[in-house]
Amino acid sequence: MLANRFTRGPVTWSGLEFAATAALLTIIFSTCLAERGLAAALLLVPLATLGMAAALVDARELRLPDPLICSLAAVTIPTIVLAQSVLGVDTHALAPVVLGALALSTALQIVIPRGWGWGDAKLLPILACWTGLLGLSTTLAAAAYAAVCIAVLAIWRGLTASPTATFPYGPALVGAALFASAIANRTGPA
Repeated sequence: MLANRFTRGPVTWSGLEFAATAALLTIIFSTCLAERGLAAALLLVPLATLGMAAALVDARELRLPDPLICSLAAVTIPTIVLAQSVLGVDTHALAPVVLGALALSTALQIVIPRGWGWGDAKLLPILACWTGLLGLSTTLAAAAYAAVCIAVLAIWRGLTASPTATFPYGPALVGAALFASAIANRTGPA
């Protein structure tokens, strides 16, 4: 598993973690395939592979490994070019989405510096590029899904751990971006 290469020590992933990851990716790809076609589903492969590996490490170790985040950033630009030619996406619409994500990421870094790490700060604009390819409505949907996931996780952690316990944002951010991208036709016009 790709995530094992970037953990600090040997990790044994539980059957539940494997099943949850496989189920999430199966739902995302089958929905994207049905809604947007094979080309759009294939364009999600780098985000699903690198993003989910980073999210799994973040869930275990509360960190997003730079090699995975940098690799995801590196494949984002060719994907944008491919999306423009394969899907006919207007890439000029990406600028305001990415600038907004940079502003939000910076604000979160200032407001919650102990909880919002630099890995999260790097990940958010990258994910905005991916969701922004499908339009502002997809990016806003991803933000809403991530906020709901983070709120539920915060409540759960508040009930089961100390009130000051930190928790990973990466899984919610990546999962929400993948889910919003898969159902982009249902969330509004691209």
